[in-house]
Amino acid sequence: MTRAEVLAKIRKCLALAASANEHEAAAALAKARELMDAHGVSESDVALAYVVEERVRRATAAQRPPQWEVNLIHVICGTFGVAPMLAGPEVVFAGTGAAPTVATYAFAMVRRILSGKRKAYIATELRRCKLATKRARADHYCRGFVRGIEIEMATLMSGPLQCPLGEQWLAEKYNGVTVRARAPAATRSSRIHNDFMTGFDAGSEVKLHQGLGGRPAPEPSLLEQGGAA
Repeated sequence: MTRAEVLAKIRKCLALAASANEHEAAAALAKARELMDAHGVSESDVALAYVVEERVRRATAAQRPPQWEVNLIHVICGTFGVAPMLAGPEVVFAGTGAAPTVATYAFAMVRRILSGKRKAYIATELRRCKLATKRARADHYCRGFVRGIEIEMATLMSGPLQCPLGEQWLAEKYNGVTVRARAPAATRSSRIHNDFMTGFDAGSEVKLHQGLGGRPAPEPSLLEQGGAA
């Protein structure tokens, strides 16, 4: 059997180990342990087998994204319990259960809203600015927008979710690539605080939890469920 086939069998046994039938659960757990010992599979290997990834188009095409996009990625991760990685024009969210799917949907939704808000802000408030100033100030608007979303979500959460399994999975599969922001463009404008606060007010009006079915809980470890049985 290939390693993937072994892990699939172990997962199937662990699912049966959650059975209400004590004898069936014990037999399935024993079989899972037997397979793990026979093929040198650790509990960590089994846990990582439950990790999945989803990809979604990024908000910008730059190799190193602006700070506001990095902030948005981390807000999504803390809200839905996933781990991130940049992959060219896409961002990868890794986690268990439905979390990566919901995270990509939420990111795409915010990206679409923010793209429209940014264009409108540039057209109405920054149309007379030079191109470099226009971009810098629009970035401050976007940072404020993301901060507004973050504060709004914080009122619904006891704290940000972590996804160590997703982080480990990405590190092992992609060699530890991390999400880093590019340095912000320098600007002497005294209006950047106003740009940030205008964006903050707009972001505060976005209800990220609505339309997403709430905040998904991380999938419990079936290995732990089997051990409890």
